[in-house]
Amino acid sequence: MDTPYSPPTPDEEIAWEAILAKTPVVSADGSHIGTLDFVLADEEDDIFHGITIQSHFWETPKVIDQKRIVHLTQRVITTDLTPDDVAGLEDYHEEAWYEPRMGKLHSHFRTRSAWKKEES
Repeated sequence: MDTPYSPPTPDEEIAWEAILAKTPVVSADGSHIGTLDFVLADEEDDIFHGITIQSHFWETPKVIDQKRIVHLTQRVITTDLTPDDVAGLEDYHEEAWYEPRMGKLHSHFRTRSAWKKEES
């Protein structure tokens, strides 16, 4: 007998595909550093590259590499960033993105040569 589906709780770890729009993003010490703008990913190959965040501290969204993200939930995205790391985040330039909208996934991708599969 199959177990009925039960959605994740707000504090339960989730996959990158389930990240919700405008999720708060925090630094290692729990300080709010921004809100989710876009998810950077290669949907076809199921590769999560990272996220972009918006904040009132800057005009252009900033990129956070997936290696710096330590916990994903419906309630918050936790990073290992320090305040100095946050100040040094690079600006986002639209190349490939995965945009969550109102809890539903809407994807848009553009080619970025660094993310293409290498020819054998």
